[in-house]
Amino acid sequence: MYSSKAVNNLGKSGQAPYTLSRASLLAALLSLLICSSEAKADTSPTSDSTTQAAGSTPATASASPSASNSTSAPAPKDKAMLMKVVEQCDEKISKNNKDFKAYVDRAHAFYELGNFGLCAQDLTWALQLDSSDPRWYLWRAKAYAKTNNNTKALSDLDHVLTADPKNIQALMVRADIYTAQKTPSKALDDYTAVIAADEKNEAAYEKRAQIYKEMGKTALAEKDLSAAIALTPKASYLIARSDVTKDSQPQAALNDVNSALELDPKNTSALNLRALIFGKLKFPEKAIDDLNSAINLNPLDMTFVFKRAQAFMHLKKWDSAMNDLQNALQDDPNNSTYYLARAYVYHKLGNNVLAQEDVKRAQFCNPSLPKRIDLDSADTAAVVTKK
Repeated sequence: MYSSKAVNNLGKSGQAPYTLSRASLLAALLSLLICSSEAKADTSPTSDSTTQAAGSTPATASASPSASNSTSAPAPKDKAMLMKVVEQCDEKISKNNKDFKAYVDRAHAFYELGNFGLCAQDLTWALQLDSSDPRWYLWRAKAYAKTNNNTKALSDLDHVLTADPKNIQALMVRADIYTAQKTPSKALDDYTAVIAADEKNEAAYEKRAQIYKEMGKTALAEKDLSAAIALTPKASYLIARSDVTKDSQPQAALNDVNSALELDPKNTSALNLRALIFGKLKFPEKAIDDLNSAINLNPLDMTFVFKRAQAFMHLKKWDSAMNDLQNALQDDPNNSTYYLARAYVYHKLGNNVLAQEDVKRAQFCNPSLPKRIDLDSADTAAVVTKK
């Protein structure tokens, strides 16, 4: 299976392939349990296999983790199963440090556990044994990307795309990295290449739309989101299109966000967006209703509380606005915008002493604010009530 040259090159980096002691395994598991809440979305690099049942044989060497969209870490039962796979592979490697399949299976388990550094290391050992299959470069690139080692990730992706310029997974991963690196033109090229190769790739449409939106190309963003919605009318796509069209087509945006809420009635992003659109359409009471719902669903998010205060200001319900601003400032006592808004409300209530104190607090928290702030000016009113 392996050339003698590949086998002889194993370990030439100065390190021997490693195994993990039982103590190390327990320490790794403890670390994973502590860090589980930090797991990111897309915790599986490819879609070629599924995780094995406890006590079963690890995945075959041609397999790779499933393309789960889960945003959570493995459940404790799954963690125990995956650590069992690590132990089994560790034992095999201790007996034969040229066991390609064991390195790949252990990399699989490490990836699913969220230990992307060890995943990349195992794939490096595997590739020293046999570098003929580009899938392992793609998988390692994903592991590198998870640890923000984008230079190595891009190198592996370039290797894959040199052999297969239309590799959709490689193009998507590279485009995501380019997006994170703030190089939108390169990301656009890769997402466009994905769509050319697979016109039903809704994720590529959605991500390209986001770049178009950030570039101010709202018509192109709307077109891409419409394409994604035509493929699958997900709430997230409807919300994204509503966000793109809320200024130019508020009624169409309202229709989209209504559809999103039919699909996902507890989506606070949709409720927040609809409240914003209601504000633009001069329906502040309806905006407050949606913000009430969002606050009930997520009472710790003071963003919704502040936006409700702004809606109350539009209705000139100063006492209600003051109550929300007090709560917002209790949660975030260094927010200059909250202080300036409360200063505006104090001024409207006729308490100019407290209003000026809040202006000073706002200026202290944000030294870039003007030294003189006129609470009667239309500019100040626009700043504190803008949604």
